[in-house]
Amino acid sequence: MAPWRQISVMASLLLLLLLPAIVQTQPAGSAPADGLRPTMRGIFQALTTVIPLSLSKERFQDAANRQRLHDALLALSNHAMKLTQHGQRAPAGFDFLRRSLQDDARNVFELFESESFEESRFILHHLVDHCFLCHSRLPSSQPFPLGKRFLEQIPLKQLDPHERMRLAVATRQFDTALASCETIFRSLDLPAAQIDLMALFEDYLRIAIRVQGDFPRVIRTLETFQRRPDVPTYLADHLSAWIEALTILQADREQNDELTQARALIQQGQQLNRYLADRQGLVHFTLASSLLHRFAESRSASKLKLAEAYYLLGVAGSYMPRTSWISETEFYLETAVRLAPASSIGKQAFVFLEAYLIMGYSGSSGLHFPPDIHHRLEELRAFVKSHSIEK
Repeated sequence: MAPWRQISVMASLLLLLLLPAIVQTQPAGSAPADGLRPTMRGIFQALTTVIPLSLSKERFQDAANRQRLHDALLALSNHAMKLTQHGQRAPAGFDFLRRSLQDDARNVFELFESESFEESRFILHHLVDHCFLCHSRLPSSQPFPLGKRFLEQIPLKQLDPHERMRLAVATRQFDTALASCETIFRSLDLPAAQIDLMALFEDYLRIAIRVQGDFPRVIRTLETFQRRPDVPTYLADHLSAWIEALTILQADREQNDELTQARALIQQGQQLNRYLADRQGLVHFTLASSLLHRFAESRSASKLKLAEAYYLLGVAGSYMPRTSWISETEFYLETAVRLAPASSIGKQAFVFLEAYLIMGYSGSSGLHFPPDIHHRLEELRAFVKSHSIEK
């Protein structure tokens, strides 16, 4: 996925839009929700200082701006840490976003302090991924006028359609996001195979299925794309499988409870995939993840059932190509382990997580485990072992 151009970094200011989603999970008038507001204002204020200076490599490195950036980035890191201390009654999925934001904000500051300016700017510019992941998980029918007004102020013609799509999701303008994807699908300026390599189909399905639930729109779009003369054979094969799955599954929804449906969908998706990198089951995994997010959001299930939901989210996510640099799969598997470490589900989740991490950090030159990842895995191993002994 190509790095965002300078104007798209303005989307990082939309971190403030995480507030409505987190606050909605709190009981009305509760202290955690009240505590979020000054924290989010602090994040916003820090970003309004940092973002304009980060648009220019020279200004970001200029000694004359060093103190201002130091103060703002330190404030951003401190407020991101405070964010993890609020909204503790929110679903575990928000823990991932808060923790990931805290880690990224701290890394931005530490890299800046060590004068690794380009690395610091890179991470800063990708903070918008948190908004995209948060807003593309659950159904949303509420209008969001603030996001619409923000989007109207951006010179969208200076952005390519993919950037417009991600910015639209960050501002909760989902119809605009889908339209931006469809603009790319219709354009003959990019070869069909290149469009596929942009992971645009994965993003499109996340929004259309998980947020909008608009199966007919997706079917029409994919059928239109399939008629392009430059669609390679492998992609035509995938498109046929996705269209068939959408046609069948739109009529079979809501037949069982969400966890049961998701479990069956994942099994069907695994059966459809014929080899490691196959995507025949992509629609099944995307719909399963949608059901699982809704199940986890309800917060009415037992710890064991929630552990299974997060384990299955990790399984489904492992089959869905990543469209951002943030790994949700690792978090979901770890959450499953921590919810039920002595259960068979918790143990399966740990085995899967260990294998997933080793494969992810392996290459032709061997295993390259970052120290923090190794430490986290060993800490989790000890956590599982201690609970197994207690049992």
